[in-house]
Amino acid sequence: MDGVVKRANSFLGLIDDLNAKLNTLALRKMTKESSEKIMAQMFGDDWKDSTRKRDQVQEIATLFSQNDHNAFPEIKGTAYNMLNAFTEYSDHFRGIRQTEGKQLMTTEQIRTEGALWGTGEDMKSNALDTILAMTESNPLRDTTKISVPVSSKVDSILSMVNA
Repeated sequence: MDGVVKRANSFLGLIDDLNAKLNTLALRKMTKESSEKIMAQMFGDDWKDSTRKRDQVQEIATLFSQNDHNAFPEIKGTAYNMLNAFTEYSDHFRGIRQTEGKQLMTTEQIRTEGALWGTGEDMKSNALDTILAMTESNPLRDTTKISVPVSSKVDSILSMVNA
């Protein structure tokens, strides 16, 4: 049982770390300069010269401006909103390849596999790190941070398991 508790505590540490990063992004306003730096970092300095890369950037910019159909208006225009745009693009709009080894898989299965363990996951992880770095000195929004106390919910679940 000690191994389970150690793994759970390790997992809780990862959740707390991610929660802190997301709260940081939710507080930072996006600027034109940081947006350009993010796109250059994610797609290369020459992204404007490539039709494919320019289309990808345009799609992400559109998703950013739509703010998930404004489901959470308080994050509109924030670095968190930019991360959501990358995530939505990666999970739902990015092209896929149906290679020989994936012939029996549906488009949705291929997209899901990539989003969880493949190039989509890589893109989202890189976007998180890049957006955190490129918005470090951006102005903060005026409201309090958005926080979901995930770790307390997990603690509650673990206490039931350990009982």
